Amino acid sequence: MQSEDKLLENFVINHTREAVGLVEKSTEDEIIRLAVQLPAHITSRLFSLMDVFQSGHLLKKLDVETASKIMNALPVNIAAAILRPMDQESRERLLQTTDSDKIMEMRSALSFPKDTIGAYIDPAIFTLNHHLMASEALERVKTCTQSLGNYVPVLDNERILKGYLSMQDLIATSDSRTRVAAIMKPPPPSLLADTRISENLLEGRSWPDSSQIPVVDSQGQFLGAINSALILEIKTTGKSSLRQAWKASGALAELYQIGLTSLFRSTDE
Repeated sequence: MQSEDKLLENFVINHTREAVGLVEKSTEDEIIRLAVQLPAHITSRLFSLMDVFQSGHLLKKLDVETASKIMNALPVNIAAAILRPMDQESRERLLQTTDSDKIMEMRSALSFPKDTIGAYIDPAIFTLNHHLMASEALERVKTCTQSLGNYVPVLDNERILKGYLSMQDLIATSDSRTRVAAIMKPPPPSLLADTRISENLLEGRSWPDSSQIPVVDSQGQFLGAINSALILEIKTTGKSSLRQAWKASGALAELYQIGLTSLFRSTDE
């Protein structure tokens, strides 16, 4: 007879998407106990598909030994995606728990020359997975703490940009079981993170939201976003008011969140 742990492992392996949905609805303490209980290669499957901000928060809460095992079990690109939005101190602490042969790869994935797009991206961008149902996506929108605009990037399990979702389209979806992939729009033009800012990046292209132009790496993995105004400022002055730009973005996101909350309340009544 299989143990409860083995049954749980098999469920995560064979029904990973369903397992992630259940885990994300659990309390922080419950998830931490589960992460300690399960083998690292199983927990890493869950963390790979969970929201990167939630995964990062949990890694910071775990004991060093457990966090180290999970970090080493994660693919480098996923580990880098989880680390990227973190504060420098937390990122460095988790990097130090990683095997030496992976640290160099992760550092390379996390750093960009100062004259490139990658050096100025905002990594704290709210995203949705294309497999989510509309009801699940709405729940995430309601509780999100990241930058949120009119359009949300939609990613696949490998964090490849697959499209973008209009908040209006999401709220107007009548069937809550509809998948995000069915109502998203094709992906807007992306900027490569290693592209020099001195190039004419914005000419001849348009975006649904120019304050959040998607930035990807050479494999197409979504890294974050950059404001078109920031690009123009850097090209013109050679400097950036990056902190102020992000603060403004956060303030606008907060205002938009308030508007969305009011709309949610009106549709629930």
